[in-house]
Amino acid sequence: MLAVTPWFDPNWFGAMYGAIGGGGGGSLLGLIAPLCMLAAQRGKARGAVMSLWFVLIVVGVSQLALAGFALARQQPFGIWFAPALCGLITTVLSTVFVILAHRAYMQAEARKLDAAALRNS
Repeated sequence: MLAVTPWFDPNWFGAMYGAIGGGGGGSLLGLIAPLCMLAAQRGKARGAVMSLWFVLIVVGVSQLALAGFALARQQPFGIWFAPALCGLITTVLSTVFVILAHRAYMQAEARKLDAAALRNS
C-alpha cells in the first residue's frame, strides 16, 4: 500500500480551518440568523433571505464534499475533520433556518391577508 502524503500540515490546517470556518462562520451565522428571522417575521426581503440560506446550504454541502474527498484520499484526521464538522453544522443549521424562515413568511402573509379582510369588512 502506498504511503499517503497529507495535503497540508494536519495540525495547522485543522486549527486554521476550525478557527476561520468555525469561529468566523459561526459568528456569521449568529449575526445573520436573527436579522433574517426579523425580516421574515415582518414579511420583508423574502428573496434575499431565502437565497442567503440556500447559499449557506450549498456552502455546507461543499464543505462536506471536501471532507468526503479528503477521507476518500485517506488524508489524516486533521485534514478532513474540520471541514466535516463545519459543513455538518452549517448544513443542518441553514436547513433548519430555511424551514423557520419559510414558516415565518407564511405567517406574515396570513397576518397581512387577515388585516386586509378586516379592513374590507
